[in-house]
Amino acid sequence: LNSSTAPRRYVASQPWFAMVPIVSLAGEELLTLELKDDADAQQLQMEVAKYLDVASCQLVTSSGDALNDAWLLEAKSDESCQRLTAVVSSEDPLLQMLDLQDLDGTLRAPRAPRGELRRMALMVGEKMLKATCSLVGAVDRRIYQVDWPFDGILEAPPAFAPGFCIISPHLPVIPAKTPVIFVPNSTGSTVTRYVSEQPTTAAEVITLCSRSFPPDVERELLRSPKAVQINAREVFASAKVKQYSAQEIVIELGHEFC
Repeated sequence: LNSSTAPRRYVASQPWFAMVPIVSLAGEELLTLELKDDADAQQLQMEVAKYLDVASCQLVTSSGDALNDAWLLEAKSDESCQRLTAVVSSEDPLLQMLDLQDLDGTLRAPRAPRGELRRMALMVGEKMLKATCSLVGAVDRRIYQVDWPFDGILEAPPAFAPGFCIISPHLPVIPAKTPVIFVPNSTGSTVTRYVSEQPTTAAEVITLCSRSFPPDVERELLRSPKAVQINAREVFASAKVKQYSAQEIVIELGHEFC
């Protein structure tokens, strides 16, 4: 992993307890990470991957072990400044989900620039997830299809033959190992985090986003000005994609009336 830019400091949004240099396998310092009080290994690896603009990476301690929360607790207690090594994986869960990369990391379109391939995959992956979220709470389960927008530029993968894919229950729509944050749009609700080692299907996303409203909450919602204006009689769950990247997906959970 090479970098032509000078090392940069990642500024945390909360107080930190240690400053740890992140280096490449060649020993080149990439950035200095200011650790937060509530830092965990998975979150740090996601932040470094985002900085390096890669799908994923693994942080390794100076002893050669994979970074874990126990190491972070030790660093917190003795203000350790040990270096962490960033090991970038050639495997990209998003490209693999779309069948643009084999499980061994081989690209199906080796002549395409990797960055451009990821940009295309992000665009298509987001459309697939948005279409899936449109089915959350839907009274009539309409058939959604997502077109392959790169005809003549990049051959469509098998799932998009002949030029589009249908959002079916077993279709993978969230890549493996990609953190998903579910953010309710109502105050007092709990934000939840979800990560799966396997791709998440459309049916699983609909289940994760679906929720029932207690009778008292439903009655209060039906008395809202919007509900009264349209003479609503029922409340059902809804979901919207607010952020989609290789490092993190954010889905807002809300409600609609009918």
